[in-house]
Amino acid sequence: MVKDDESLLKEYLKGDEKAFSMIIEKYEGKLLNFFYKMCRDGELAKDFTQEVFLRFINGAKNLRGESSIGTWLFRVATNILIDHKRKFNPPKIDIDESDASVSSKAEYLIEKRELKDEILKAIKKLPDAQQNALMLFYYEGNSLEEIGKILNCSLQNVKNHLFRAKINLAQILKEGKNGV
Repeated sequence: MVKDDESLLKEYLKGDEKAFSMIIEKYEGKLLNFFYKMCRDGELAKDFTQEVFLRFINGAKNLRGESSIGTWLFRVATNILIDHKRKFNPPKIDIDESDASVSSKAEYLIEKRELKDEILKAIKKLPDAQQNALMLFYYEGNSLEEIGKILNCSLQNVKNHLFRAKINLAQILKEGKNGV
């Protein structure tokens, strides 16, 4: 039986370790995926995911049920990314020459990968709020309301962040093609 976040939290706070395991099972893959898309480093994504759950352990008693566990976990995740971004420059993404193949299908896949990497690099150039809103909406599938809770802002601000992110992303990609 799948339990909702509120029930899992109550059980965890009563000391039920199985509830914690269920929370991890429910959110670990989503968090890993989110972190990997943002930093393109599998080990770093694992470290960040562990950090989110450590913060959950330390902060679960302060959750008041105003938002789901998932919303809270992704809010923590975005804060971890912002802190990391402040400390370090994002890693460069290199395309391995050995990936190139003679077949047209392989060339298509490489072009698709390059485009995906180009888009992710462009997203990283956006201001944090726009970057996070865009990733949470398009890559993680969160609703506008959930994003508002995660980013701790109003629904209108979420819409503004997404609108500006699309405009800025288009401009960044256009400048990249024109070599500006």
